[in-house]
Amino acid sequence: MIRIAVALALLAGPAIAQEVMCAPLDVFRHNLEKQYAERPTARGIQDNGMVMEILSSLDGTYTILMIRPSDGLACIVASGKSWGLIAIRNEGRGT
Repeated sequence: MIRIAVALALLAGPAIAQEVMCAPLDVFRHNLEKQYAERPTARGIQDNGMVMEILSSLDGTYTILMIRPSDGLACIVASGKSWGLIAIRNEGRGT
């Protein structure tokens, strides 16, 4: 696994270095499935072409990956527990 040190600027605060874990997408999918029973549950493409994928489990654990489509390199940008879905309402919109 490749580890890259990245500096993140926080609002109204100093820059703080944080380690970001990166690896091929298939490695993350295999390991997250095996260790946490997480599977891909959502995916979206950003304006810059990067892919965001959310893997989650029935137990509520989740991992959010950013994926570079050109080579499939994925980096964990967030993970945690108590993942849940929020219903989308169609209030105030025309039919």
